[in-house]
Amino acid sequence: MTKAIIDWLNVLWKPVQTIKKISQSTPVDWRWKWAVIILIGIELTSQFIVFNQPKIFEQAKEAHIKASDEKMKADGIEPLARVKAVEAMEDKIQPLLFIVMNSGRAIVETAARFAMMTAGFWILLRVVLNQFPSLAPSLEAVGLSTAPLALGLLAKLATVIITQDLTATPSASLFFKFSDALNIGNVFMSLLNPFYIWTCFLMANASIQIWKTNPGRTFFWFYAGWVIVTFGFSFLQKSISLRGV
Repeated sequence: MTKAIIDWLNVLWKPVQTIKKISQSTPVDWRWKWAVIILIGIELTSQFIVFNQPKIFEQAKEAHIKASDEKMKADGIEPLARVKAVEAMEDKIQPLLFIVMNSGRAIVETAARFAMMTAGFWILLRVVLNQFPSLAPSLEAVGLSTAPLALGLLAKLATVIITQDLTATPSASLFFKFSDALNIGNVFMSLLNPFYIWTCFLMANASIQIWKTNPGRTFFWFYAGWVIVTFGFSFLQKSISLRGV
């Protein structure tokens, strides 16, 4: 445990030396497990802090009530019943509701993001860079590479609290306002995130150090892969939303 966490922190300031500890036949030291646990821990702590901010809680409450009212209207609920339901929500909704809902989402998204990164890492090495990685070093390399995402989550928490805006992120999207979070412009701006770029750099560096891939080609494909997957998931989310699922 201690070794894994120390490596995870050291990779932030001495990436080459830390990544070189991993070889193509490395045993699993559970760096990836502790990476996921720490990221989920930061996410859960963030939900508790964010939704105990009065202004942010009111934003979330208003949006939740509005969405619920629109759904009741679409379902054909009588106006009087809708009014009573809205009044009940106004009285009963507390920060705990949003903490629980968003904590569940955060756990699923963090696990899915890590799985996506590991799969993407393996596919890029095998299909594009002509290498044949096994699962253990791939997991270890991705586990180390997620360290900047922890800093990114902390930066996001600070950004949300400072701006009092739930949608704020430490990326170029902070300086532009889009009505739809899945707008192509907003998705593109969100990619200009120093913590995402840093993570891509570490993943590419792991590929170069462990599998001896070409540096220029490796850096290009790892960031291109991140962009492709991000837009793909955004398109999927939008498609599901349009179908009303």
